[in-house]
Amino acid sequence: MAKRWRPPSKIKIGHATYNVVPQRNIFNDNNQKLLGNITYATRVLKYDDSPDIHPDQVKDVVLHEILHGIWNNHSLGANPPEENVILAFEAGLRGLFKDNPKLIEMLR
Repeated sequence: MAKRWRPPSKIKIGHATYNVVPQRNIFNDNNQKLLGNITYATRVLKYDDSPDIHPDQVKDVVLHEILHGIWNNHSLGANPPEENVILAFEAGLRGLFKDNPKLIEMLR
């Protein structure tokens, strides 16, 4: 059996380093099942590592949560202007890949 894809155990997003934790049965405050979650206060990014989830979907979930981290890091709020979002993700993704150089290769 092939080895399951795993993201790095730590990912730096802006000024914050997040612990990346595999976990099954992730739920939000409304008791809805999630595939991933990022908690800014504790700097933890969780992703569902259930065997029935395809490795590409796990990669999508981890990247999705990273984007939430960039959004939070740039304090974009609920309805930011499009240009602010683009500038934030431009800087956020550039910093993400600079600070985590192996991440791009791992997401392939």
